[in-house]
Amino acid sequence: MGIFFTRWIQGTRTGIFIISIVLVSILSAFFLWYNVPFPETLKIAACAAWGVFGLCVLAAQFSRYKNLARLCFLLSFLVIVAGWFSIRPSNNRTWAGDVAHTVTGEISGNIVTLHNVRNFNWHGLSDYDQNWETRRYDFSKISSVDLFLSTWGNPNIAHTLVGFGFTDGSHVVFSVEIRKERHEEFSEIAGFFKQYEIALVAADENDIIRTRTNVRKEDVSMYHVLLTPEQAKELFLSYVHKGNRLAKEPEFYHTLTANCTTVVYDMIRLIVPGIPMDYRILLSGRLPAYIYDLGGLGREKTLQDIMDRASISARAQEIKEHENYSKFIRSR
Repeated sequence: MGIFFTRWIQGTRTGIFIISIVLVSILSAFFLWYNVPFPETLKIAACAAWGVFGLCVLAAQFSRYKNLARLCFLLSFLVIVAGWFSIRPSNNRTWAGDVAHTVTGEISGNIVTLHNVRNFNWHGLSDYDQNWETRRYDFSKISSVDLFLSTWGNPNIAHTLVGFGFTDGSHVVFSVEIRKERHEEFSEIAGFFKQYEIALVAADENDIIRTRTNVRKEDVSMYHVLLTPEQAKELFLSYVHKGNRLAKEPEFYHTLTANCTTVVYDMIRLIVPGIPMDYRILLSGRLPAYIYDLGGLGREKTLQDIMDRASISARAQEIKEHENYSKFIRSR
């Protein structure tokens, strides 16, 4: 019995180590692919060499050299880990035009002066007239807070934007964006491996929402969120503080833990303590149900009624060039 138990322990340890080798080898290969500054052919060679090394370590688990193989693998992995922690986010890269600047703000009394508010005129997916503005807002006159969800393909995954309306009829939208360099294309997998920084963009609705409804033809929904005036003010200021912080201390985007929705949640929970974490924060297309359960969309109508009325894309695509976009998308 004692011999059987000892062998079982040894077999279990070996099995766990083999699984660990496989997982670590896969993650390390992705790290090499996305972070080693080699031409593509050399990246393929580096990943292949790492894979062969992992297979040799696996084969050695059934030989007398298994301890030496484990030591070599561990040392190699520590080199990968050191490489991972050596990669730092930066604000100084050759950025794509739509994220060339990020918002910062100055607060004086009730007035916030926002720098680098984007107000592009979009003609196509990558064709736009650049216009970065300085705007002033009185946060004591916030009249509405709107949640915009933009989906394409998978309805469970949405880009999240938060807009603020003011009593003078003006609107500004904040969006946590992937700060791509000019040569980069977005990849969800690359988003796990420190490939993109976070950009906080403040923009006019005629820019950042119209782009999605009229240019990209995405399915955009708008939900009026019920916050107290104090909560609305604190949320607005939290965006300003976040923008200022990112301008000084850049952060990496992460597909799961630091994206457009999780960053918003992190800010809101500072304003409304105790709101629960929920899987619908990750499946951001389901956010309306989560907010409805918390009472944030009101209870006068059913969730389905609210969702049916929330879509603005079809209405937005009827807007003529000279019409007021913000006013038109709110018409019923």
